[in-house]
Amino acid sequence: MGGLPVQEWIQDGPTGALVRIRVTPNGRRNEIQGVVDHLLKIRLNAPPVEGKANQALREYLSDALDLSLSAVTLMRGDKSRVKTVHVRGRCADDIRKRLELCN
Repeated sequence: MGGLPVQEWIQDGPTGALVRIRVTPNGRRNEIQGVVDHLLKIRLNAPPVEGKANQALREYLSDALDLSLSAVTLMRGDKSRVKTVHVRGRCADDIRKRLELCN
C-alpha cells in the first residue's frame, strides 16, 4: 500500500481503501464534517488520551461502514490529529456512498 496522493482523501488499495482523516476530539457527538484540505474531517466525542479517540474513530467508522472493528486499522497518526486508516473489504466508491460524501 503506497502513500496517498495529496489531492485525494481516499484511495483504493489491493485489500480495501486507505482513508486520510483529520480528527477533532472532545466533540459533543461523533460526526462527519465533510472533506476539508484533502482530508475527511471527523469530530469525535472521545478525549485524545490513552488511545480513546483512536478507538472511538475505529468504532465509528466500522459502524458507519457496516464492518467489523477488525476491518478498520489505524495505519499512521496514532498520536496525531491527522490519521491514515485502512478499511479492509470496502472500495473507495463504496465508502464515499456509505458516508454520503462526494469527491
